[in-house]
Amino acid sequence: MTATLAQSWLSSHSGSENSWRFDPKVAGGGILTDAGDHLVDALLWTTGQAAVEVASLQTRLDSGLDIVTAATIRLADGTLVTIGVSGISSSPVFELNFHGEAGRMRVTDSSLEHQFGDEATNAAILPELTRSIDGDFVRALLDDDALCCPADEALDTVRLLEAIARSAATAQVVRLA
Repeated sequence: MTATLAQSWLSSHSGSENSWRFDPKVAGGGILTDAGDHLVDALLWTTGQAAVEVASLQTRLDSGLDIVTAATIRLADGTLVTIGVSGISSSPVFELNFHGEAGRMRVTDSSLEHQFGDEATNAAILPELTRSIDGDFVRALLDDDALCCPADEALDTVRLLEAIARSAATAQVVRLA
């Protein structure tokens, strides 16, 4: 599996209204935690697997914020995943690719393509989603609805993000408990 997120994050957030994004004490680290968390959420949710180890590299600004991250992740079932997150891209990309013996599937923020066996690749344009994470959270509080991302799944994402950053900082493989 491969997962990619690329944005013009660095240049598009240069105004004073976004200055908080460049303060590591407030923003948490850079593109990986600011936007890459959605990629990691999607990775863990679609596979239904927990990450067990990670090896990563990052390019950082002088302030310490990451702007490019490359990581290899081993999931609990042994599946290897590579992710790439870039905050210096000229055009946006959000993409998950699954490759297996039975076929392949490619998911973007607006389409789904798949091929199984000898079947031709099908493509579907996904409808624009009208729900937001913030709106879902408010609905859960006001209407006592279930969250789209339960707390335990969100915690798995945070643990993996921290392990990716720790691996890049130490140049070591990090095992998640």
